[in-house]
Amino acid sequence: MRNLLLSIFLFLAATISAQTDVTVTNINGQKSFGAKVPAGEYSGITHIAADTFAVVSDKSEGHGFFLMKIQTDETTGEIHDVQNLGYKGTGSGHHDIEGIAYNPHTSKLFISQEADNTISELTLDGKLTGRKITFPDSIANNIRSNMSIESLCYDADWHLLWTATEGPLKQDGEAATATNGKESTVRLFAFDDSLHQTVWYRYKTDKPSSTAQARTFALGVSDLASIGKGRLLVLEREARVTVNYIGSSTITKLYLVDTKDASIGGILPKRLLFSFQTKLSLLRQDWATYEGMCLLPTYSKGQRTLMMVSDSQGQYRGVLKDWFKSIKIGNLQ
Repeated sequence: MRNLLLSIFLFLAATISAQTDVTVTNINGQKSFGAKVPAGEYSGITHIAADTFAVVSDKSEGHGFFLMKIQTDETTGEIHDVQNLGYKGTGSGHHDIEGIAYNPHTSKLFISQEADNTISELTLDGKLTGRKITFPDSIANNIRSNMSIESLCYDADWHLLWTATEGPLKQDGEAATATNGKESTVRLFAFDDSLHQTVWYRYKTDKPSSTAQARTFALGVSDLASIGKGRLLVLEREARVTVNYIGSSTITKLYLVDTKDASIGGILPKRLLFSFQTKLSLLRQDWATYEGMCLLPTYSKGQRTLMMVSDSQGQYRGVLKDWFKSIKIGNLQ
C-alpha cells in the first residue's frame, strides 16, 4: 500500500509540474511585408498597447524608434499584417541602438545603445527624458567590440529593467568564434525604477554548431523577454556566413531562465523551449538573424504571443528580407 501511495503521489506531482511548465504551443512561419516596412537593421522590439509596437534599428538616425502596427491572430499568434507608422526620435548620428523596452507603469521607453554602452529613457513621442544608465568603468572598459549591451526588457511584476551583454566581458573568458568551438559567458544585469543596479548573473551560451571557417560569425545573446516575477526568455543567435555566402545559416534558440532563487553572480540554469534554423542557398533563401523579441501582455487560453524581428542589414543586396515571426507560449500565469 505504501509503495502504491508513493507511486500515486509521484504521478500527481509530475502531472502538476507538466501542467505548470512554460512551453511552446504553436510556432508560426516567418513573414516579410515588403513596401509596408522600410528596409532596416531591426534589432529590438517592444509592445506598447493593442497592436502597436516600438521597433529600433541599429542604423537609425539619432535616438528613437519606429512605431509599427502588427496585427496577429488572437488564438494562434499568426501575423496577419505589419505597417510602419513612422519614426519618433531626436538628435542626429548613429548610436547603434540594439534594444528597446516599455515600462507600462510610467508609459516610458528605454533604448540600449551599443556605441557608448548606455541605456536612455524616452517618452512615447521620442524625446529623451534625461534619465540614463551608464555602466561603471569596471564593466564598460571590459566590453568587447560589437559585443556590448544588446538586450532589453522590463519585468512589470518586479519593476526591473533587464539587459545583457551580447558576448563575454574580457575577464569572463574567450568569445565563441567560427573555429574555436567554445561557449561564451555573458552577463545579465537588472535595474530598479530608480535606475540603480540591483542584481547580476552569468549565463552560458551553447557551443558553436560547427568549427568550419566562416567569412563572418556571431554567437551570443541577442535579446531578452520578461515573463514576469524574475523569469526571462533568452534569445541565443548563431549566425554563420560562409566564404562564398552559399550555405550560410543561422540557428535561433529560445531558453527559459528563472532568477528567483539564483545566487548573485552565479550561472543561471537554462531550459530550451525551441530552436529553428534559416539558410541562404540556391534552393532556400529564408536567412534571418533574429535580434529582437517581446511578449504581448494579453492572454488567450493561458497563452501569450512572442513577437520576433530580424536584422536584414537593410535588405542586403536585395536578397535578405525584414522577417517577422511569432510563436505561442503557454503556462505563463
